Amino acid sequence: MACADVDMDIRDAEDTEYGLWAPDINMQIADDEGTRKEDSQKATILRRYQASHHVLVDGRGPMHSLLQKNTAVLGSLQIVSGIFSVGLGVIFAVSHDMTTSLFTLFRVALWTGTLFIFAGVVSTMLRKHPELLPVSLVINRAGIVAALAAVGVIITDLTGWDEENAQYLKMEVLELCMLGLQVLMAVVLCLWISKKKCATFVC
Repeated sequence: MACADVDMDIRDAEDTEYGLWAPDINMQIADDEGTRKEDSQKATILRRYQASHHVLVDGRGPMHSLLQKNTAVLGSLQIVSGIFSVGLGVIFAVSHDMTTSLFTLFRVALWTGTLFIFAGVVSTMLRKHPELLPVSLVINRAGIVAALAAVGVIITDLTGWDEENAQYLKMEVLELCMLGLQVLMAVVLCLWISKKKCATFVC
């Protein structure tokens, strides 16, 4: 019996030495590989989640792309041009008789400047208040109509050019140029807003 025990111990030692217990080692290696695969799968899932997160952040719809086009810049320019028109209208109202020209009679610079100041304020608020989009569209369209009417009044005054009133008529020409700029900005805003509204509601 003692010999049998000695032989079994020797065989166990030999089996361990010559790799006859390799299945245990292979099982441990397989466990390590499985753990690595799980870690790599988690990392892949995490990367995929991050990629889809970026897609969701960037895809905010037509309204976001509209507001990223710096409508506030055009709104600020509308405000500045409106203030200029109002100032010019005040100068005409103080230094000119109302019956001298149609420009002063109808206070063209005052109401067009006020309208474009209001349109500019609404345009600058679109970034934080997108619900004002229809209001901005209506005001800018009204501004275009008012500016075109003012252009007609100024052209009527310019047809009766008089050297005595040349200085004031030159100021009307300056207001005419300002009205052209205001119309251009209002048209650009109306085109942007109409296009995005059409894309949103699938016209």
